[in-house]
Amino acid sequence: MASNNDPSGFNSLTPEDQETVKNSVGGATVWDGLGRFKKQQAFDRVMKSGVLAGNLEPAKKAQRVGKIGGSVLMLALAAWVISSCMPKSAEEKAADIASTREKTCHDPIMAWIEAKDMVSAHLKAPSTAVFGSRGESTITPYKDCEFDVSGWVDAQNSFGAKLRSRYLVDLKYLKDKDKWVPVKVTVN
Repeated sequence: MASNNDPSGFNSLTPEDQETVKNSVGGATVWDGLGRFKKQQAFDRVMKSGVLAGNLEPAKKAQRVGKIGGSVLMLALAAWVISSCMPKSAEEKAADIASTREKTCHDPIMAWIEAKDMVSAHLKAPSTAVFGSRGESTITPYKDCEFDVSGWVDAQNSFGAKLRSRYLVDLKYLKDKDKWVPVKVTVN
């Protein structure tokens, strides 16, 4: 079956069987088209399957299983897409909103972002503000949905000079209004 020019025996297969072999080892990415396998791993897999010994049944079975598996995956994906597009009941929507608001209430990163916005509102030139990173800031939760956030900000003053200031923001998240409000903002 195999010759010196075709040690794999690939060229002695029918075109249909050659296509089966190509597909069973990953297609063109593995097969160089000159009767040689590019990856020894793929060649070993084909040899173990018996393809080059004339038994194409394992490779054809693998193709069928792959097609069935792909079809099942596509059906599952379609079912998920359809179910996610279904309208939710009022109770489900209310539960989703409550869940999101509860997460926001205890989210220190969101508190830090909101605190920076509140500090910016107290600056002479908010567009020039450069805040310290979250790691350089202190975010302390206390009570339910309340945080103290402190850090530094570089911003221009009314004379155009860039100064570093420390800030402390006491802020609270109002779940019923889905809104962060400042309790106290101090910029030194």
